[in-house]
Amino acid sequence: MNQISHDETSVTLDTGLIQTRQVRYPKHVVSRLIDLGIEHKPPLQARRLFQTVCQFYSTIRSMTLILLTDQPIRHDIQLYGETLTRTGLYRGGMVVWKEKEYSSLSAFALDHYRDVHPTRTTANGWAECQTLVEGKWKRMTQLRDKFFQGI
Repeated sequence: MNQISHDETSVTLDTGLIQTRQVRYPKHVVSRLIDLGIEHKPPLQARRLFQTVCQFYSTIRSMTLILLTDQPIRHDIQLYGETLTRTGLYRGGMVVWKEKEYSSLSAFALDHYRDVHPTRTTANGWAECQTLVEGKWKRMTQLRDKFFQGI
């Protein structure tokens, strides 16, 4: 069984060979690796998965790994029985909506909340935003998970 651990700034994988990577959110990265079953994978496959996930979470613009230029990004808010939708486009590592640029999905979602639901102060863009893939709206977390499963 592979062992995974973390400290304040890094994540470590022990498959008999110890690998350590610096990442921005070590606790979250460990959680994602456990969800992907890294502890029970063969050592080589575990090391590949570890490297890819750590790269994904150390990349400032992780969106670039899974989105194409001009791919639409949508954020919906359910408020008073009504659905309020904001749709931007992914361009040059940013989400663009009405000439405003957002460096993250969370910033895009949070700005939408500020405009229509100012008491809301947080957003998880990966969980709340969707993108259009082959004519269907898919959650960004689905694309991220599919990216990791392709390893």
